[in-house]
Amino acid sequence: MPPIKDGIIWLIWSSSHLKHDRKIKAMQSLGLRDNIEDILFSLGQQYHLIKLSSNHPDLFLYLVLNREQSNLALARYKLNQLNEALKV
Repeated sequence: MPPIKDGIIWLIWSSSHLKHDRKIKAMQSLGLRDNIEDILFSLGQQYHLIKLSSNHPDLFLYLVLNREQSNLALARYKLNQLNEALKV
């Protein structure tokens, strides 16, 4: 079971489990020349935030938040800090 604190679940996972090929193909077909930084899924009671690691291309951070108790902007800021500090 992943660590849970204050309704937050933190995971660090290999990006080989994250299939974002379709998103990349869609970006290419639209002519977008940018990188995916993070992906957000909004559910009725939760946010699921996936941060692709810029320092370690084979890893991503997965964060699950309770919508009523969380601040999405602060969560993204903290994920960026964690990504920068991540040492593998």
